[in-house]
Parts: sequence; C-alpha cells; structure tokens
Amino acid sequence: INRSYQTQIFAQDCKTPITPENLLRLTAERNPNNDLSETLTLNYSVDVSLIKSSNVWNEATKQLNMCQVVQLVLPDEVFAFVITEDRRVIDIDINFSTHYSIGDVGLSPNEAEAPTGGEYVPVEEGSADEESLERN
Repeated sequence: INRSYQTQIFAQDCKTPITPENLLRLTAERNPNNDLSETLTLNYSVDVSLIKSSNVWNEATKQLNMCQVVQLVLPDEVFAFVITEDRRVIDIDINFSTHYSIGDVGLSPNEAEAPTGGEYVPVEEGSADEESLERN
C-alpha cells in the first residue's frame, strides 16, 4: 500500500513526447484491495480544443493513439529504481458529435419563442455533428 509510482504518456511509439504538452491532464486515485495491495486508477482529461493539433491525433480513424507507461518504483535521492513497468498502447475514440435534449420545459415540440418576442425558431431534439457546430 502507498507504493511509489511514475507514469508517462507518449505517442504510440512509446518514445516520442506528446505535443502539445497540455493536451492531457492526469488525476490518480488509489483504492486499497486489502492490507497488501491497492488499485491505481489513472484518469486523463483531454483538452478538446488541442486534439487536432496534437501529434497523437489520427484524423482518419478519429482516435488519439498513445502509449501509457506506468512504473512501480523504489524512490532514491538520485534516481528511482524501477521494480516493474507496464506499457500499453491505447486508442481513444473521439466523437465530436453533441447530443442534446430540450427536456420537459413546457414548450411545444417544435418551437420556442425567440428572445425578441413574436418570432419563433425551431427547437428539436437530436444530434449536432462537428461540421454544423463549426458553422454555428
């Protein structure tokens, strides 16, 4: 329990650093399994505004292709002694679509009053794709 670890994310080759550096933000959570072991959960938040400029973005597959390296270490003053290492190539599917729902707001299904009053604009439940989001 409370073992020391190091983690890094690279491009798919497990060597090249990810650019831009602030594409991902890591949060780690430890949960004890018993008196001798624990589960380490690594959660990554992705800055969606930086995805397409990243060196790990694959436009053809709409995926982020990365390599995660996690090491269990014995810390030392000079360097960390690696006890064991886990390398995983991970592919994250990215869907730029947005689904929305107007919910139960007391409006008729297909119209809502515009802020200027008297005029009506269509409001429908559905999906908005990346192209329509960029146009609006």
